[in-house]
Amino acid sequence: MSLRPSCCHNTLLRCLTGLALLLPALPGHAFTPCVNNGQQLHDALLNAALSSDINVVIKVRTGTYTATNTVDFATTLSHSNQVVEISGGWSGPSNSCEEKTFDSSATVLVGSANKPALYFKTSPAVSGSTIYVHDVTLTNPNYIDPSYSACLAGYLTAGNEAVVDRVKMYQCIAPGTSYASAYLENTSGTLTVRNVVASTGTAQTNGGIAINTYDGGITRVAQVSVTATESLTPSSTVSGLSIENYGNSFTYVSNSVFWRNDGTPTTADLSVAGTGIFLTRTHYGTLRGTPTTNLTPSTGQAGFVSLSDAHLRTDSILIDSGVANPVGGSGTFDVEGHARVSGAAVDIGAFESDRLFADGFQTDP
Repeated sequence: MSLRPSCCHNTLLRCLTGLALLLPALPGHAFTPCVNNGQQLHDALLNAALSSDINVVIKVRTGTYTATNTVDFATTLSHSNQVVEISGGWSGPSNSCEEKTFDSSATVLVGSANKPALYFKTSPAVSGSTIYVHDVTLTNPNYIDPSYSACLAGYLTAGNEAVVDRVKMYQCIAPGTSYASAYLENTSGTLTVRNVVASTGTAQTNGGIAINTYDGGITRVAQVSVTATESLTPSSTVSGLSIENYGNSFTYVSNSVFWRNDGTPTTADLSVAGTGIFLTRTHYGTLRGTPTTNLTPSTGQAGFVSLSDAHLRTDSILIDSGVANPVGGSGTFDVEGHARVSGAAVDIGAFESDRLFADGFQTDP
């Protein structure tokens, strides 16, 4: 949406909507921009960091948003007791945000050569705040920066919470840094990663997802699929999901699959290091390290549609084989907005196999 002199000849509401994209909300008011292009998304994320409102909801319309090295997609929470939501999948007439799909494929954020597709952080002085990222796809085939990761980088500080739900990451290419798809760091906070899929990522160390938890932090990983990621370093020990715990932290991984990643025999699909790591109903090709517990694991053919597509075939052993109420939850919808649960039990991974009766749409109340 652009601000033009003629807008006030239409309705005052349209003028105010446009101004909301450019100005931080006044204290005590909701800051809820509806964004339609990369510059608006960049500005909304910056303004979210400035806003002192208790609730900030950035509604991102369906479409593709491409970052540049100067117009990036990043936010740093600087106020305590605040909820900031980055919500994709919105649509409606006249560039409005009236309807919502829970299919992460509908809103795509593309990173640049020096900026990840999405970056979030909570300031060290902040506590009691939550950042919620959902219903987006992240990709970045041209990342050359030696820091962060190509697609998702997140840093959570003490006393805060982050939820990453219904997110796809593909073609996250980072030849100059350690991590491709995602690097998430949780220091004394609570992090939930749910209904997330990463595929076709490449990096020096790990083409998939790395999560490090420090100083009593709690991390919950549920309904995650990682496949077809690659490490460029022959001596790398993992490409898939890497979990590291430090300082009496706890990480729970449930109902998730890590399969057919880097083909090097010494590179594991799932790697764990540290104490307090609990695996429940995970499926993997190879496991490195010793978790605190590893309940009902499985290995062998996962039954993916293809080597780089983690949708489940009808004969997959992962269908109806998840545990109920995993730590972190299964969510109401899978990564493409299809209902959980559709069979006798929840499926393993980010995709629920039965598509019947679920179109993933709702009308904004």
